Amino acid sequence: MKVLGINCSPRKGGNTELLLKEVFKAIEKEDITTELFHLGGKKVSGCS
Repeated sequence: MKVLGINCSPRKGGNTELLLKEVFKAIEKEDITTELFHLGGKKVSGCS
C-alpha cells in the first residue's frame, strides 16, 4: 500500500506540510510507503 499526500499550499515548509509529515510518521510505522506531492505554486488549468 502507498499513501499520497497532496500539499496545495503555496508555502513549502508551512503548516500543511508539517502536518502531512506528522501523519506520515504514524503511517510509516505500519510499514506503509508514503509520498508527498507539492501542488501549490504549480500552474494548474482545466481541460481545453
